[in-house]
This record gives sequence, C-alpha cells and structure tokens, in this order.
Amino acid sequence: MGIIPLTAAPAPPTRFRIWHAGNNPGDYGDNVLTDAAAARVLAEYQKRGHALAIDVQHATNPESNPGYDPADPPPMAGYAEIRVVRTAAGAEVWATDVRWSDCGRPHPEAGKVCCGKHQIASGQRRYISPDWNLDPETREPISINRLSLVAEPGTYGINM
Repeated sequence: MGIIPLTAAPAPPTRFRIWHAGNNPGDYGDNVLTDAAAARVLAEYQKRGHALAIDVQHATNPESNPGYDPADPPPMAGYAEIRVVRTAAGAEVWATDVRWSDCGRPHPEAGKVCCGKHQIASGQRRYISPDWNLDPETREPISINRLSLVAEPGTYGINM
C-alpha cells in the first residue's frame, strides 16, 4: 500500500465508501467485512430508522470526548444514509445521500470549526472515521454508531 497523494480541495462528496470487502486494517486492529457482516451492519442501521450522524473529530462519542454534553452539542458535519454495495470482491458499506452541514457563510472563519462543507473545502478535515461496534472474536463489524469527519483516520488506506 502506497501513500495516497494529496489533491486539491474537493467538493464535499454525496457518497463515499466506509469499508471495502475483506480486511480493513487500522490503528485498532483489523476490521473484516464479510457479506454477513455487511448485512448485519445494514440491518442494525435500518432498525434505527434515521440518518446516521456525522460529527467532527469524534466529538459526540462519550469515550473520545468524556466532556460531551448532549444539551450543548458540538458542531455537526452532516448526516448520511448507509447502503451495502455489491462488488466482485464482495459487499462494501457506503455512506450515500450525504447531507453536509452548511453554516451559511461564504468562507470558513479562521480558528473555528463551523460546518462539514468548510471543514472539507478548507482542508482541515477530509477523512471519514467510523465509530462502530466490532465482534471481538471474528473482527467483523456489528453496527455503525456514527461517522466522524477527521483530520487523520484510524483506518488505513482510505481516500480523502
């Protein structure tokens, strides 16, 4: 696996892959996406019946942000739907119909975390990091709790 080259600031995507079929290595070990795991993740997502939140830098995860106060939430990056996409290699999990937050200003303000669109366009944060539950024995994902727009992802080899 080589280094993924930097590109010019992209338009915020309306869809992106979260996991590819097979092994997805990362800082917290391997995450193995099988067809059965993809179906389980999708079923758990559909059971909730609402779009998946995309926060900024895992700010709504109580483990990553112990000071998280739902009564005073941090800025959100957006929301997405989850789909399973069939490929020759097997099932992949994708975020689709992504709706990025937009603070309404024409440009980001220096030193402020405002919206998903500005985080991506300014290059501050251009990766997605899933917050998921994992079966410790099989290393297969069980569910996705939320996504996070981050500066440096824990999943290896993902695109910006």
